[in-house]
Amino acid sequence: MLPDALEKFPNDRTLKLLLAVARAVKGRIEDARALMADAGTEPATVWMHVGEALIARKQGDLEAASESISAALLLDPQNACSHNVAGSIAFAEGDLDAARDQF
Repeated sequence: MLPDALEKFPNDRTLKLLLAVARAVKGRIEDARALMADAGTEPATVWMHVGEALIARKQGDLEAASESISAALLLDPQNACSHNVAGSIAFAEGDLDAARDQF
């Protein structure tokens, strides 16, 4: 569905970032990176940071993943996806209490 929407609205930055997040979740890191690069970094958005966090987590860089997801949560403390990603990062770090709090 997102790829179809992006075909209709090729300049929609939010769609690019959402598709990048979906690709990162699926482990398609290079696709996610390409979409994020195409979307640009300004202004920073929740979805940009979520995508960065997912990519970093998939690559085993939990410190970078934590930094990115913290930035996402600063922008929107109520974003459920950000909390889910934060929980998965905390779990990967072995911090079960923090993971539980995020989930």
